[in-house]
Amino acid sequence: MRILVTGGAGFIGSNLLLYLHEKYPDYQLLNIDKLGYASDLSYLDEIKNSNRYTFKKLDIVDREAVRNIIRSYKPEGVFPPCGRVACRQLYQGAGAFYSVECSGDF
Repeated sequence: MRILVTGGAGFIGSNLLLYLHEKYPDYQLLNIDKLGYASDLSYLDEIKNSNRYTFKKLDIVDREAVRNIIRSYKPEGVFPPCGRVACRQLYQGAGAFYSVECSGDF
């Protein structure tokens, strides 16, 4: 089964990927993340060389790029844990939060 995880370099997404990789050895996992302030690919060090895991640097707000990934990868499941996490940053620029949380996930 091909699984797409958005925001997989964040805390929740990376833990989800590690869990799926361990529990479901038949899953192929694709992680897309723009590598923003809360991303850390080192969370995924234990699976980064797995032939069942692929990482693509991609911002989910880029609809055309997301369409291309979905067309080429043909995921059978999608987990969208991506998002912004810091309240202070929300107050300083709500537009960026809206674009990821509403436009990107939609």
